[in-house]
Amino acid sequence: MSLKVAVVGVGRWGKNHVRNLKKLQAEGEISEILICDISLEEAKNVAKRYGIGEENVYSSVTDLIEKGRPDCAIIAVPTMLHAKVALELLPHVDVFVEKPITSTMEEADTILIEAKKHGRIVQVGHIERFKPVVNTLKQLLGKYAEEGDRVFHFSVQRLGPGPPSGETKSYVSVAHDLLVHEVDIVSFLVGVLPKKVQAMTFNYRGTDFIWDIDARYLYEIEGEKISANMRASWRTSPELKLRVLQAQTSSRLITLDYILQELRIEKGTIRHATTHDISEVLTAYRAKAVEEHFFLSGATEEPLYLEDKHFINCVKKHEKPVVSGEDGRNALKCIIVAIEAAKNGKTIDIT
Repeated sequence: MSLKVAVVGVGRWGKNHVRNLKKLQAEGEISEILICDISLEEAKNVAKRYGIGEENVYSSVTDLIEKGRPDCAIIAVPTMLHAKVALELLPHVDVFVEKPITSTMEEADTILIEAKKHGRIVQVGHIERFKPVVNTLKQLLGKYAEEGDRVFHFSVQRLGPGPPSGETKSYVSVAHDLLVHEVDIVSFLVGVLPKKVQAMTFNYRGTDFIWDIDARYLYEIEGEKISANMRASWRTSPELKLRVLQAQTSSRLITLDYILQELRIEKGTIRHATTHDISEVLTAYRAKAVEEHFFLSGATEEPLYLEDKHFINCVKKHEKPVVSGEDGRNALKCIIVAIEAAKNGKTIDIT
């Protein structure tokens, strides 16, 4: 099937989408790549880098639609512009919108209404869903639950780096940029959305810009409560970057490293005894079983490549994506309510 794919916005993430679309074009998955950016010079530079003709370069969405006539589009502009660009494109094509779906709930709902009106597919760029390590953890948690060892707590840290040189104009908040990933992943792992949230936020240098958020979500499955502590922060040096999730069952502690694509599962201790000898204490608390999983990383395992390929396949088959517009909207709702909970100093129900 011949498919013309447009990338709208070729900043940091947009360039990566173009790079992966070139791989998909070489594999015969798509026929043409169109580039659209408000900076025509930047669009031409990216096109030249990836061997895309200038006839496929545009500086406005209007020209892209009228002259380029794409079959679908990837939106990688700043979050504040997601709704504007998506609403221009949806009457004509299916869209992939980078996360978060929008800045506000009103914008997200408008996108979903417009997509339904025109029968369009909306996929949201929650890239962590496409990491094999995440899907393996979901399978393991399901297996442990069947054995009676259910997960009851998550602890997540997603730290740094912040906007370059403290620049905040292209960002909404650290919650929109980082926390939204963790809410989506934990909800995916447990299969339900959280019911309540309480949170604290820290702002950037006396401004209203949220630089750090510490949220505690409560999930519930068949009457059993699951707590999830999630912290997202830009209060780090440019060199510090951490993406770690821990899941606890009654007998296991599972650590997932998003960056290294590793899973570490610790189960129990050899023995639990009181002793006055420190060497015996250390021996007693050795993990009884430590299981480690390492996942390959390469061109065909790159999460963004898998994410883009999934979008292309959904467009071809007109199927609902793994991360739909509704999923993106729900993740956005969870972080917006967390910000509200922090402002009010209260626990808030998420409806």
